[in-house]
Amino acid sequence: YRVTLVDDINCYNDDVCQTIEGEGGFAEYGEAFTIPEDSCHLIEFFSNDTAGNMEEIKQQCVFVDNTPPSFFASVFQPKIECGEGDDCEFYVTNESKITITCSDQDPHPVDVVEKFYRIWFDGEILQDWTEYVPGGFYLNEDSHHVVEFFCQDILWNMGDAKNKTLDVDLLPPNTTKMYGEPYSTNGTHHFITTETPISLWAADQKVGVNKT
Repeated sequence: YRVTLVDDINCYNDDVCQTIEGEGGFAEYGEAFTIPEDSCHLIEFFSNDTAGNMEEIKQQCVFVDNTPPSFFASVFQPKIECGEGDDCEFYVTNESKITITCSDQDPHPVDVVEKFYRIWFDGEILQDWTEYVPGGFYLNEDSHHVVEFFCQDILWNMGDAKNKTLDVDLLPPNTTKMYGEPYSTNGTHHFITTETPISLWAADQKVGVNKT
């Protein structure tokens, strides 16, 4: 057998592939072999018997694709960027959709891509590796999440998993009302005058108060 790097047109058109001839000498086959470099290759092969009878050389052109897909995750509104020192990329809610986008790369994409993700919740696996379903998914538990994700093509080419670190905030702010002076209460009823200042103080554990 022998393997020769050839122009891509030969892999796109088998009739063209059958008309070309490879380069270099033939190697005696001993065990299964691989082709280490990307692009279109011509494989030629034949056998002979001990009487010297040789079959006609057979050949096939094949694309070698070792390139993994590129991929990224998108986080949709509502979301707020985490502040400096916060252990997250975004604060989100259970209405913030997360999508995964993959694209098999040139020069020879096979265009069949599978997407997978898993979810960590407060340092423990909440959902193990799951095949992504078009349309996206949501995080429903309040607290810190890490979403890991990756893509692979039909040839099992895959890149290293990436992640999004998100903090889900499902709790509303807490608002406290305070009276200034003059003010009096008997424990049940509250009494003020038109001069009594009334103050509101709001606190939020994560993203901060927007309006009061």
